Amino acid sequence: MNSHLLISRFFSMVCLALLQQHVFAGMPDCEKKLSGAFDQKVCSHQELKDLNQQIREKYLNAQLMSNAPLKLLETSNRAWEKYVKSCKSVQCIHREFEQRIDDLTFFTTINQSLTQHYIRYKSAAIDSQMTHIQLQQLDKNRIKIEGIQYRSPNNSEATRIAYLRSYSSPDHLTDITDLENKCIYSLIRTDHTLEFQSEDPKCQRFVGLYKLYD
Repeated sequence: MNSHLLISRFFSMVCLALLQQHVFAGMPDCEKKLSGAFDQKVCSHQELKDLNQQIREKYLNAQLMSNAPLKLLETSNRAWEKYVKSCKSVQCIHREFEQRIDDLTFFTTINQSLTQHYIRYKSAAIDSQMTHIQLQQLDKNRIKIEGIQYRSPNNSEATRIAYLRSYSSPDHLTDITDLENKCIYSLIRTDHTLEFQSEDPKCQRFVGLYKLYD
């Protein structure tokens, strides 16, 4: 076998191993000594253990194959880890593991080249309540605006995660109406930030300053 190919494969394997250790430092590694109730719960339940491994594999595939920003994948994965670890039951963990697999599949299969991703910041740091906005260029005249906010996995289905969905055009991306709850937001864009504003006290969930991840 060509020596350059061998070196390339070896380098790829090392990078994948290091990447997996870095990204999943907070998730259970059932082959090692376990610490904490969450790790014990996952690794003592065969189906959760299998799903945990699938998430690891899906994430690494997304890192290699998705054209979404790698920093976004890492940040969203850390936020999701914190979210799922607040689950109080096996059923909750199982549901969130399956949802995460679907999310990572989406990152891998959907072309992200015409999508801008924003993460909400508070006091110069990523908001502890992970809130993500994406602007997707559907065609030259239409933009899809989607938002997601992780609340609590132990809430009822209707309140576990908050969603925002709207459509606009490049020339009118200053005021949007959230089709999920009819909230009206004003948008202020710069090269690297996106600010959501609303005068309605009932429509404050997605208000704030977002920074572009590219």
